[in-house]
Amino acid sequence: MKIHEKLEAIIFFSGEPIAIELLAETLESTKEEIFENIEKLIKEKYSDENSGIELVVTDGLVQFVAKKEALEYINKIFDKRTNPKLTKATMEVLSIIAYNEDITRAEIENIRGVSSDAIIYKLIEYGLVKESGKKETPRKTNGV
Repeated sequence: MKIHEKLEAIIFFSGEPIAIELLAETLESTKEEIFENIEKLIKEKYSDENSGIELVVTDGLVQFVAKKEALEYINKIFDKRTNPKLTKATMEVLSIIAYNEDITRAEIENIRGVSSDAIIYKLIEYGLVKESGKKETPRKTNGV
């Protein structure tokens, strides 16, 4: 079994973000080789418009997430809003959004000091936040 196949299986089975460092240790590989193989998976399988999922790397963590366009249909079957699993990082981002209300992804990342895209996607998936459009700034940015 090739390393990118092992990665795909582990990431899929985890169901949650998994540390690249842990993947490297488990597969007896380097972080660089793990990143290269994740990029290979993204390019060969998950950048395709015909896929309903995408592979996301954020803050040294990697996970599969449903594409935003599919969430409406996923929620019809699996309503995650009834009992979402909120990690410490997810709670942190949710708190920042609740406290600041009209905030952009960039502002959240500025406050936290790390990328928060995957967490924001999860919060949208859980129905806890929604995109509200563009914030009027010198440079338009996506609001959460």
